[in-house]
Amino acid sequence: ALTSIVLPELGSPLSGPLSNLPLRDPDFTGREDTLAIVSRELAEAGVVAVHGLGGVGKSQLAIEFARRGRAAEIFDVVWWIRAESTATIVEDFAALASALKIPSGQDQARTVTAVREMLQHRDRWLLIFDNVPEARAVRTWLPTGGGQVLITSRDRSWVGLARRVELGSFTRTESLGYLRQRTGRDEPAAEALAEVLGDLPLALAQAASYIELHGGLSAGQYLQLYRDREGAGLLLSEGLTRYPHTVATTWLTHFDQLAESNPAALQLLRLCSHLD
Repeated sequence: ALTSIVLPELGSPLSGPLSNLPLRDPDFTGREDTLAIVSRELAEAGVVAVHGLGGVGKSQLAIEFARRGRAAEIFDVVWWIRAESTATIVEDFAALASALKIPSGQDQARTVTAVREMLQHRDRWLLIFDNVPEARAVRTWLPTGGGQVLITSRDRSWVGLARRVELGSFTRTESLGYLRQRTGRDEPAAEALAEVLGDLPLALAQAASYIELHGGLSAGQYLQLYRDREGAGLLLSEGLTRYPHTVATTWLTHFDQLAESNPAALQLLRLCSHLD
């Protein structure tokens, strides 16, 4: 019972489009087929989980989908929720409560309930739960109603909670298009660079940033640096201007999680790496 919180009248219009989306990557490339699938699955199921390995661009895909939906005036509310922890979820729900002009008090749980209650009686909203560690971490937070929920996660276990859409690496065509767009050049070595980086979007973004920051280095020159084992380690640790994590830190996060959740799997991974 929301005895201490007065909700806005359910039929009253919102004051205007509400959004807290992160900045869009101006060089977003490809993924048109996946965006169409996400749109279709959301229309049918209401909740979709985009899952895949770290660095494949799940968050960027979600931002692109949300911004296109907002530009097309499909949604009145588009809200980004950092779902790495309960603390960030509560914080972002509280910010949404403020944007919706729902009074918030000391009881954070009551504030979240008020937001979910309001959304339950409205449509034309999209909530993005970004970087969810596992399904049970958000099960009790998901609102119901006429809106839509988009989840990004490395976890693939979403049976009974969300429709799954797997996101893999770029196709080779997408990789070459991305490098061409970022560097402004169509180089023969770009194909070999995409191959050695496994068409991983984060690695390609890192390569393009490095090339830009070092005086327009050619794809061939970057590839030569990368093929040096020590050089590869340095390049993968190089920071990006548009992304919060490098390839190295992204994968080290996986290792940290494995050490806690499945140490035997981490031992097996280290054994395979050693034998390789």
